[in-house]
Amino acid sequence: MTLGRAKTFERRKRVFLGCEGESERSYGRFLSRITERKSLSISMDTVVVNGGSPRTMVQRAISMAREGAVKRGRYFFKALLLDSDKLAESPKGARQEKLELEGLAIRHNMLLIWQEPCHEGFLLRHINGCHSLAPPDCKNAQAMLLKQWPDYSKPIQVKVLEDRLGLQEILTLARQESSFGLFLKKIGCVDSS
Repeated sequence: MTLGRAKTFERRKRVFLGCEGESERSYGRFLSRITERKSLSISMDTVVVNGGSPRTMVQRAISMAREGAVKRGRYFFKALLLDSDKLAESPKGARQEKLELEGLAIRHNMLLIWQEPCHEGFLLRHINGCHSLAPPDCKNAQAMLLKQWPDYSKPIQVKVLEDRLGLQEILTLARQESSFGLFLKKIGCVDSS
């Protein structure tokens, strides 16, 4: 009796993606499905970090990523989706707060992906003809998004994202948003060249 060769399985690279809320988590799951369709060896943990100041969220995401690594193995890459509009609430000022948070994230090997000014503005820039739009605040971002996507509602579901957006829209945004582009390169959705 001969024994067959044992199947070898490629270990998936674990990616931590911290999210502000359920819509961002759906977006992370949407990205995860794209990696599956591209047959990339990625296992993405999309984790809701919950609200608070950007500083609180960065600190919480660092802690959650550390905890996730201890429980299930180290992460190949870590990132956090954050709304930029909340930076203005810092007594240090938005620019200084952003610099400090970027430094904190770098020290913990985490990429911050700033959504300008919020998730709705980020989604808006995926849509053809809207890539260069820069709504001044979340209220305007939502109004502009609803003009382009009348049935958009929060929290958005993965299926709705899949019906509206695809890899081409993501790649177009990645060319404009450097941190998002870097994230996509790291997980293999974009060529590293």
